Amino acid sequence: MKKTAHIFDSYALLKLFQKERGYEKISRLLEDIKKVESVKYINAINLGEIIYSTKREFGDQKKLEALQKRIYARTGEFNISSPAQLREILFEKLKISPKGMRKTPKGEISTQEEELGKI
Repeated sequence: MKKTAHIFDSYALLKLFQKERGYEKISRLLEDIKKVESVKYINAINLGEIIYSTKREFGDQKKLEALQKRIYARTGEFNISSPAQLREILFEKLKISPKGMRKTPKGEISTQEEELGKI
């Protein structure tokens, strides 16, 4: 069976994380993709849009914490400011391809904003 790639935008992910109408369809799609080990993509800019949109719409820390809990439920808790933890989540746990990304002098995939934009 040929593997396909799926790109998730901020709109779809916001629906999923905030359990808005239609989130079940996105959740099922992610489960189906997981079963066939298909490639999944999310742009770092989309992740920023999710955070910005949530913060702008709800404005209070409790809503951001709820969103963060939903993200952590899918990925496990991690420190997004930690390059090592971010690498582990993106490239090992979520199996996002690092193709075309530069490596650090230590030979690790770079997690600088410029490189994450290539995802």
